Parts: sequence; C-alpha cells; structure tokens
Amino acid sequence: VFDRPFEYAPGARFCYSDSNYYLASRIVTAVCGKELSEFLRTELFNPLKFTAPAWAKCPYGYAMGATGLYCSVRDLAKFGILYANGGIWNGERIISSEWVAEASAAQINGRYGYSFWMNGDAPYYECNGMFGQNIFIPRESGKSVIAWSAYDEGNSLAPLRELIEGYYCEG
Repeated sequence: VFDRPFEYAPGARFCYSDSNYYLASRIVTAVCGKELSEFLRTELFNPLKFTAPAWAKCPYGYAMGATGLYCSVRDLAKFGILYANGGIWNGERIISSEWVAEASAAQINGRYGYSFWMNGDAPYYECNGMFGQNIFIPRESGKSVIAWSAYDEGNSLAPLRELIEGYYCEG
C-alpha cells in the first residue's frame, strides 16, 4: 500500500479503496493486541449474537478489513438495527452514540461516511458489501432496517432505492 504513489493530491478527489480498511485492520491489531476479526468477535459479533461470522485473511493472517466478511442476512440486519438504535442493542450500549453519528454522517464529498453511503436527502443511509451484501438503515426512529444479500455487479439497487424512498415518504 505504501509503495504506490498517490494519483491525486490528498483531499483532491474521492477514490474508494479497500487498502484503507486493510490498514485499519492492521492498526486495530497493533493497538489492541488482537487480530481484527477476534477483536470484533468479542466486542461486536458476540454481543449481537452473530451466528458464525468469518473473515477472509491476507497471506499474513490478518483480516482484509474491507472485504471478505461472511455473515448471514439476519446478522446484517442486527448490525443495521444497532446503528438505527444509536449503538444500543437490547438495552446495552455496544458502540458510542458519538461514533454512530459521525460514522453515519457525510464525511467525504457529501456522499460517504465511515463505511456508509449517504443518499442525498433520503431518510436512510446504506452499508454495502462485496457481491451484494446490503443494509439500508433508517435515520428516523421506528422505521425498519432492510438487509439482504444477493449477487450484484451493477447498479441494480437503483429501483430498490426508489421503492424504499417512496415507502419512507409515504410513511
């Protein structure tokens, strides 16, 4: 990662890259003394009772960070519900409300938070994983989280986004 030169000056242009998340994975390991997938197992996956999460690893044994997380649609929904509830799961604070607010706010180009995509004025934000893992998280209390997993190589989400936005607008 560090051997590749920047194509643009830092901050000049947004470019999604899995390398950022891989570096974050390595930083978590260095700071916590636990590999990322083990850290998340104890701090996030177990409290949410994920069934059997698994994470693809690099040749050095570290979680890839941005890709290769395997979990059920039910577990994706739990993650969305955690964020929709401001970091609280079954009455227990799992992540701080400050983190939820910052992560789910547009940080880059008004379109991207911390692993979440913003959709303009839409009343939800979304989290998307490789090959069609998707979570739509409502900003308004009392609305449903929508999670699904289906192979997706293109923008097949556009009609669903329109449907969901119509659902939210109609109440």
